[in-house]
Amino acid sequence: MKIYSIVILLLVHQAILAQEITSNHSVKQVGETNEYNIKTTISGLEGVELGKIEYQIPDKHIYKPSPKNTYFSDRKNNLLKFYLMAFPSNGVVEIEYNIVVEEAGSVVFPVQFQYSKNDEKNKISLTSIAIDNSSSSELAVNEQPLQIKEEEKPKEVVEKVKEEIKVEKKEDAKPKPIATSTSKETQRIESTTPSSTTTKYAVQLFALAEYSQARVYAYCKKHNLKINEITTEKVNGLVKVRYGKVNSATEAQQLKETLISKGVTGVFVVKLP
Repeated sequence: MKIYSIVILLLVHQAILAQEITSNHSVKQVGETNEYNIKTTISGLEGVELGKIEYQIPDKHIYKPSPKNTYFSDRKNNLLKFYLMAFPSNGVVEIEYNIVVEEAGSVVFPVQFQYSKNDEKNKISLTSIAIDNSSSSELAVNEQPLQIKEEEKPKEVVEKVKEEIKVEKKEDAKPKPIATSTSKETQRIESTTPSSTTTKYAVQLFALAEYSQARVYAYCKKHNLKINEITTEKVNGLVKVRYGKVNSATEAQQLKETLISKGVTGVFVVKLP
């Protein structure tokens, strides 16, 4: 009886810790008889920091970006990838694009989703996209939601996440190298009570799976930020990119509001090591 009780308790504990992610694909025929609009909706992503959705689509099929899509994409080696740098508070994202299918009959495109939450890297398989290219009528397939129960600590590793930024090269303006520390990750600051002058605070902008100085420089230029105010810290394979260094959480909160007024989103206050 004791053994059965322990097993039941473990199952209940795992069910509580598991995060439920749902997804569905909408596929509709548009324009030419072999062109299709694909829209993927993923929900249950509250608290996720970074993400990447990967479609296994052979290069012979023509990818057409959609003006409704706001995520950076990468098309090569029979893969179509979308990199998600920020997530809405409701935990729902939509990725939309068009594909011209250069093959008669039915085709199937497998889909995978990788993301990072609380410094843990996860990878799951979503429902594959199935298209019947032998019919000229409008299609709407794969619309049944996929519910996935994932364990708290998957072993897969999320790949590099990129942000769509246009980098303007200037010969007379080169960014200075930014030092990267390797201490433990700093925690978010819940209180706004000023601390002593020995404690410093900053505002975390985003995190990268692989550090790129050019990308950080372009980000600062886009939002009119001072490059010399940037600091970084590598924690559990992710590089945390932060802005500013102030003496109190109140000042850090004011700095955060200033950044938000400049169009910077998804930022929060942290205590520096």
